[in-house]
Amino acid sequence: MENIKLTKANAFWIAIVFLAILSFINVLILDILFLKNQKNISSLLKSNKAVLEKPQINDIKNDDSMCPKSCISEIRQATSSSKEKIFTQTVITSSVKESLITLGTGTNTSTDYENVPTTQVGIDPSKYGGIKSIKFEVSIAVPTANQYVYVRLYNITDKNPVWNSEMYMSGGPSANLTSEPIILPNGSKDYVVQMKSQLKHLANLNQARLRIETN
Repeated sequence: MENIKLTKANAFWIAIVFLAILSFINVLILDILFLKNQKNISSLLKSNKAVLEKPQINDIKNDDSMCPKSCISEIRQATSSSKEKIFTQTVITSSVKESLITLGTGTNTSTDYENVPTTQVGIDPSKYGGIKSIKFEVSIAVPTANQYVYVRLYNITDKNPVWNSEMYMSGGPSANLTSEPIILPNGSKDYVVQMKSQLKHLANLNQARLRIETN
């Protein structure tokens, strides 16, 4: 009987030792798998970092294996040509200029066109370069607000009104008028603003000027 008890005790401890060995093996296997996964994750992170840190064109200019010199040259040439086109468009846009020639102010009470003496000025269009358009602009006020007022630009030198410069206001206290594009002849000429009113009531010329747009 004692021999049988000893045999059962030995079997129990053998089982305990066997289970301990199995547990150790399982832990060891799990550790190996964990380390392997860590290496895979680290390798993946390094790969992604290398993609994110991919060198730009300027960084590979000396690396013929990634892009030959002819390739880099063509890329730079295309980039520089696009910049030149943008710069050219900016220059063309910014080169348009406007010049304002102030003609002065005055009054009128005549039913026939009369000069407004304070508005006389000499103008030579050639001094403004390539002219795109010239417009005649005036500001008129009528205290009684009940009459037509006419205004135009007159060429004193050639003794004729400037074509397309005549405008009028049809009643009301005031008006700002702008003509269609006018043409001034070549050479230095003297010009003056002329006005007339319908009922001989006072008409005030608050402002008169020429707007010259050039290239």
